[in-house]
Amino acid sequence: MTRPPFATRFEELLGTARVASILASLRDSPVMLLAGGPGTGKSALAARLAELLGRPASGTGAIVRAAAAASGRTLAEYNRRLELHPEEDAALDARAAAAIARGDVTVFESRLAGHLGAWLRAHGRRGLTSIVLRCDPHEQARRLLAREASPRVREELEPLLKTARGVESLDDVLVTLRASRAPLVAEAVVVLEAQASRIKAERARMLARYGVVLDDPSVYDAVLDTSRLGIAECASRALRIAELAPEASPDRPRLKA
Repeated sequence: MTRPPFATRFEELLGTARVASILASLRDSPVMLLAGGPGTGKSALAARLAELLGRPASGTGAIVRAAAAASGRTLAEYNRRLELHPEEDAALDARAAAAIARGDVTVFESRLAGHLGAWLRAHGRRGLTSIVLRCDPHEQARRLLAREASPRVREELEPLLKTARGVESLDDVLVTLRASRAPLVAEAVVVLEAQASRIKAERARMLARYGVVLDDPSVYDAVLDTSRLGIAECASRALRIAELAPEASPDRPRLKA
């Protein structure tokens, strides 16, 4: 049977000893793995699920921020370093794989969530559920503008965003914005261009490094469209997918499989 490109490349970058260390720590406690682009709701959903289940959430982003701080670099500086040193980037992904393998957290968000989950499952890890989040580009743009610019920018440009047609990505939203002379458009374009560039760079890096397409639904257990869902409904659907429920106890909620 042909191994997935990710498994082969990941193990090559990590080396035999580190792979063996991760696989020696396998546990079967439930872990939900979340992936998705900026504005799809990963962080908010992870935090809500952790609250409901009474155990911590983490993710690759937290690991990278901690590593950047330890190195004395800004996050931007550290990310530029990772682009030039794939072995260091892979080492951070190894930390993510180890946390998932051990079940240190109940929810883990990662750009490689589905691929890490599939790799661990192939080595016998049970209890994992991987979900990739999707979002309509109009709604994604609205969320990003509210978060990265301001709610006022989003509100001012709401009518314009609604008029966009044939939109399949943030790039398509940008086409509509660039053609407008509406107030605050320039600020919105700067924000969305930065996010679109980030998405493209991440996709290119993961394809070159691991031979994978980010958010490829074939490696996930489910796809959850968050476009028109509140955080409570997103959490409810994710729990049903994972067949998990919060169970009350005198101390705190705990997982019930």
